[in-house]
Amino acid sequence: RTMKRHSWMYIAFGVLWLSLVLAVASMGQAWRGKGRVKGVVTDTEGKPLEGVTVRLWHVESEAGFETKTNKKGEWTAAFIRGGQWNIDFELPGYVTRKITVALKELGPNEEIRIQLQKAPTLLDKVDEGNRLFSEGKYAEALAVFEKLVQDYPNARVLHFNIGNCYAQMGQFDKAIQHYEMSMEAHPNKDEVWIAIGSAHLQLRQFDKAVQALEHVSLEKIEDPDLLYDLGNAYFAANQLDKAIPAFERAVQLKADFTDALYMLGTAYIGKGEKAKAREVLQKYLQYDSTSDRAKEVQLMLRSLK
Repeated sequence: RTMKRHSWMYIAFGVLWLSLVLAVASMGQAWRGKGRVKGVVTDTEGKPLEGVTVRLWHVESEAGFETKTNKKGEWTAAFIRGGQWNIDFELPGYVTRKITVALKELGPNEEIRIQLQKAPTLLDKVDEGNRLFSEGKYAEALAVFEKLVQDYPNARVLHFNIGNCYAQMGQFDKAIQHYEMSMEAHPNKDEVWIAIGSAHLQLRQFDKAVQALEHVSLEKIEDPDLLYDLGNAYFAANQLDKAIPAFERAVQLKADFTDALYMLGTAYIGKGEKAKAREVLQKYLQYDSTSDRAKEVQLMLRSLK
């Protein structure tokens, strides 16, 4: 009797387990019915896309399944229930499309034709950030570049672009931080040092600016204003031998840069090189002969005779 009772217990347990399995299986296929729908997926030029994952989700039953497109970009979903369906179309390298459609269980459904756009590459996104920057939309460009370094942590060179955005927004401390983060990856170290030096000058941190810019030969600096500021930093530190080349380079790039001409002449006077000072100050008067400073320059020239 004991064995017989145990046998019935095993049978009852088996029936219960089978019922649970069937119930779960039926729940997982609650989307099943008598309907049918088909579609085609292409790129934006109309070329069929093979291997697109088509995910179909029946909203009412909270169940669904997936299929894939063939070489012709075609897909079919058969034996489905009517009602509202959410359908996603996914393919690596393309932007995912999501649609919601009402499908009939009885009667034909319209063919679903979908076009997928290629997903923007890293270079596409960088170009977008650069375009926004060139249009003066610095906050928007910053958002693009910050998202890129978040998505592509190894693209550390983009910290230079972030630094440029912060510099244009007047946040020079943050600009320096990101310039330094880009240093290792940036192919042009001179450009980074120049940016760092320029930012320090904007913060009137002259010692740090000089330290940064001394990594770069003056011939590599193409910004006359930056060279003028560098010359002034050297001049203030009484380093006339370094101030003079900076002013000379600034004038070389911008011949009518009267501020640089004035400081260059003053530096030559400080060095006792009167002939060079006269030559530079006379050149100054070619561009400015009427201002108060022009009168000062004329007095300086008289004193040099």
